[in-house]
Amino acid sequence: MSEKNAGISTPRSTTKSLEETAYARVTWRLIPILFFVYVVAYLDRVNVGFAKLQMVQDLQFSNTVYGLGAGLFFIGYFIFEVPSNIILHRVGARKWIARIMLTWGIISGLTMFVTTPMMFYTMRFLLGVAEAGFFPGIILYLTYWYPAEYRARFLAAFAIAVATATVMSLVSTDPFGVPFGTRPASGPVHLVGCHDVVIENRTFRQLGAGEIAISLENCQRVTVRAVDFVDIAEGIYALNSSDITIEYARYSNIIGPAQPRTGAHVGNFVQFNNVTGGLIDHNKGIGGDTEDIVSVYSSSYINVTNNQFQGTNWTSTSGSGIALCDGGGSNNVAQRNTLLNPGQVGAFIAGGTNCKLLDNIIYGAQRPSSNIGLYAWNQSSSPCSGLEVARNRVFWQRADGVNKPAWNAGNCGTVAGWSTNQWNAVLDPLTLEVKL
Repeated sequence: MSEKNAGISTPRSTTKSLEETAYARVTWRLIPILFFVYVVAYLDRVNVGFAKLQMVQDLQFSNTVYGLGAGLFFIGYFIFEVPSNIILHRVGARKWIARIMLTWGIISGLTMFVTTPMMFYTMRFLLGVAEAGFFPGIILYLTYWYPAEYRARFLAAFAIAVATATVMSLVSTDPFGVPFGTRPASGPVHLVGCHDVVIENRTFRQLGAGEIAISLENCQRVTVRAVDFVDIAEGIYALNSSDITIEYARYSNIIGPAQPRTGAHVGNFVQFNNVTGGLIDHNKGIGGDTEDIVSVYSSSYINVTNNQFQGTNWTSTSGSGIALCDGGGSNNVAQRNTLLNPGQVGAFIAGGTNCKLLDNIIYGAQRPSSNIGLYAWNQSSSPCSGLEVARNRVFWQRADGVNKPAWNAGNCGTVAGWSTNQWNAVLDPLTLEVKL
């Protein structure tokens, strides 16, 4: 009886084993490459959102142009999704999925040549057409290999790519995803007469007394991106230069002494001296004996945007969070910055023409030497006009405990937008603290 039972059961177990072995081999041949390809497709799809930060400024696109172009991808994808899968079924998955990957790669590459809104619209729509049918096509393809009883398990394995791609898109494109201070170490970088240079992914740590981490003189088109400064005298100093971009940098404890322009025993995170054209965007930092955290001196066409700064141990009786149009200059804008106890002044315009403080959040608790939250006051010998100070939210206490959110000296003519600001705004400093 036992031999008979054994004779019946052996072929079944053998068949099951062979079946599972076959599907395991199929899985190892298909799932990893399909998983990888879908991750690439997802990253390609969402990266336009991160490219927006530089693209909109470089190409002078409005938010409307960007939004329409980004959305046109899905119009093309939607219209051609079903036709793409019908063709896949007729010509075969291998050929059609290869076509999808080839054409979306070519169109993605051609996007580098976009210079006008219409070109942007066209490339985004064509990218959607090229990628149409990819995900449902993969699902259809997997049904050719797996019967119903196995299908759910392996479709679930492939679906993990969606979550993986989401995480990878955040990590790979978020410059702040790297723990603070863990980037490769670097010594000081001092450049003279340079052009078209990118300095990125470095940590500048304890470089010595008076040593500036990055100094640029007579340079053009320089980008400093995703760098960390730890216990350094001064972060970045640019002199007689143009088109300088500082983005996604972080600092902890600017210790000075390294104030090149005045020789004071305090430091700056960034100082532009006679710079034309620049962007200081999405940077953040905590602490240090700073003069002005960001100093825009005798410079023009500088945008200081989306930064977060928190002061701690400053001692200067003349420093601030953002100093705009100090020594003159024109067309400088500080917008959407958050300043928490940044110095004896939160932010100011010290002269120049067409300089603006817009949509900033400024908070200053009662501290020794604390003076005023925001001011507009021409301190140069050059004419001052065309200023705008609008939609800022300010709460500031002087050293004597009196609320002193703002002051208009009246020597720059009419300051546009002054009545739109929220002086003595209700702000919670805990929500403004900087996390590195």
